[in-house]
Amino acid sequence: MSGKFVTIDSRSVFMGGPGQGGGGAAGGNVLTEVGAEKVGKFESQYLGGLRDKEVAAAFDKDGEQIFRTSGSTDMVKFQEYQIAQMQDSILTHNHPVTGGSFSDSDIRLAIRGNVAEIRAVGSDGMGNHYAYSMTRPPDGWGPKEKYVGILGPASDTVKDKLWGEIKAGRMSPSMAEFNHNHETMKIIADAMGWNYSKKKIKVGFW
Repeated sequence: MSGKFVTIDSRSVFMGGPGQGGGGAAGGNVLTEVGAEKVGKFESQYLGGLRDKEVAAAFDKDGEQIFRTSGSTDMVKFQEYQIAQMQDSILTHNHPVTGGSFSDSDIRLAIRGNVAEIRAVGSDGMGNHYAYSMTRPPDGWGPKEKYVGILGPASDTVKDKLWGEIKAGRMSPSMAEFNHNHETMKIIADAMGWNYSKKKIKVGFW
């Protein structure tokens, strides 16, 4: 975070080796049925096919787009007015490089912007596409400091587990890197009381 911009990125920290949000009514299904259909189509028909840049878009609960912005292959910058517009929105974006789950900066942005739900779309590089979701509970995201305190130990626990899988020949380094953020987010969501999910999706028009 620097100047008047805030960034999210899709970079994973796995290959380094073993080793305050407001309240609001949310949690569970944030989108209406119509909203879920609109956001789902945006993710599968547009975000899922992007490989050259990250794109982020905020929607209201009925799937009406509030704003859209784009960045580089692994980062999107947001201006302060866009962060203000995120309040109670559903913020979705793609991860064209790693294809995996949320990065640290994704979650920090969700807390700062007090979004109702943050989503990400990515691929494992083998033709499988996924939509990741983290929703704010009814009593809010909770303090950023608590999240930060959980992140390091959770990441280290997952790294150790995945390195064990690599050494045993049960997982490739690339697949371990892909899985790292997902496994870390599962631990964090459980500790913070957030609702986290990963769902396989189809990409393209059908």
